[in-house]
Amino acid sequence: MASILIASARLIVLGLVLITAYALWLGVSLITWLLGGQDRRFSNAIFQAAAKITARIIGMRLTVQGAPPPGPFLLVSNHLSYVDIIAFASQMNSTFIAKREVSNWPLIGVLARSMNTIFIDRTNRGDIPRVLSATESALSKGQNVILFAEGTSSSGESVLPFNSSLLEVAAKLKCPVSYASLTYETPVNHVPAHLSICWWGDMTFLDHLFNLLRLPFFNAAITYGEMPVSPNDRKTLARELWRKVSAQFNPVVKPMIGVER
Repeated sequence: MASILIASARLIVLGLVLITAYALWLGVSLITWLLGGQDRRFSNAIFQAAAKITARIIGMRLTVQGAPPPGPFLLVSNHLSYVDIIAFASQMNSTFIAKREVSNWPLIGVLARSMNTIFIDRTNRGDIPRVLSATESALSKGQNVILFAEGTSSSGESVLPFNSSLLEVAAKLKCPVSYASLTYETPVNHVPAHLSICWWGDMTFLDHLFNLLRLPFFNAAITYGEMPVSPNDRKTLARELWRKVSAQFNPVVKPMIGVER
């Protein structure tokens, strides 16, 4: 019962934070528009601050190994959950490439649309040229772009093969691609991370989020690669990035011992 009350309180606070962040973004955007400018620094600051506060609310304890690459960059990572975005966004200003469904999520979708997230319809290959164009545009404007190249989130047993389609922009621009790996861990005697943090299979968003908020805390770890990978062609690039991310990835799946629900 206590964990349910805590999760409910966290959910309310999280909603208030996201609403406040959106209201601030609207205000800043209006003022910037009235002044005839297009400066994204304030919007980026709002997004990063909201991510840091959100991380604290949901109980994320983040550790980082290595250093983010100097921007602007295209960075590829494995994908485990929607909280991956919170982990990265709390550390640096970034534009994310996310599946189209995220744009329809309550509150989160509105904020994601506001922060220039590049949405892709993964069921329609015809959408790829638009996404490549948007990615190239973001990089040309000095923005950092993060791509979850597996194309879907997983249970974290291993890194799924990387899709090469969205790496075409790197091959075209001869742009080195940075990489990072991400993993999670929950406290002993609580639901293991592959069931409570990772979002995969037929898990529904709101049920998963509420169960995640019942955890007292969880550990997240980002490991940045040392050197970016220079492109040859997109398929070779995808394989090499997958190899490097897999080599430093710490699998999430742990044996279930005394699970508390």
